[in-house]
Amino acid sequence: MPRDIVFTSKAAKPSPTYSQAVKAAGLVFVSGTAPTDPATGQIKGTTIQEQTRQCLTNIAAILEAAGTSLDKIVSATVILADEDEFAGMNEEWIRWFPTDPPARQGAKLPVRIPGLKVPVASSLRLRRPASTARSYPRASFRKPDFAGVRQRNVLKGHPTATDRHYVFNPRALNQSTAAPSNAPK
Repeated sequence: MPRDIVFTSKAAKPSPTYSQAVKAAGLVFVSGTAPTDPATGQIKGTTIQEQTRQCLTNIAAILEAAGTSLDKIVSATVILADEDEFAGMNEEWIRWFPTDPPARQGAKLPVRIPGLKVPVASSLRLRRPASTARSYPRASFRKPDFAGVRQRNVLKGHPTATDRHYVFNPRALNQSTAAPSNAPK
């Protein structure tokens, strides 16, 4: 699966160990973004509201570089240095997402970084017109050719849902769209 690295100078420069964001399979994954001012490289703001605002400003710039926007965010992770700051973070968050906010989870920052109160990470789907939506044929399965060896369902790249050992047979897609009677239920 091809992936594209997203970078913009309008957001905080990442360390060499990660990218600002990665686009793959119609999704954009934004790394945890600190409230760093891209011009100075320093943490911007002393209150949780100011730092949340800078995090979201950085994320908005990264998403613009990726060809999308904040309103497409599906899920966000907010990591707080101090759980008592949750209400202040929410105060700024609601200004950015007044209606239909993304799903969100929170965590406590596991390390202390002087001055850092909150980083934010997010995931979203790139917009695809309905006319180009993919439809996949129903999968066909066959038993493995050799006994005792665990096989994987390579249709979606995930292990099978049951303990049965079936393997995807792409040749069968041209023959029939009905699953055989021995397919997992």
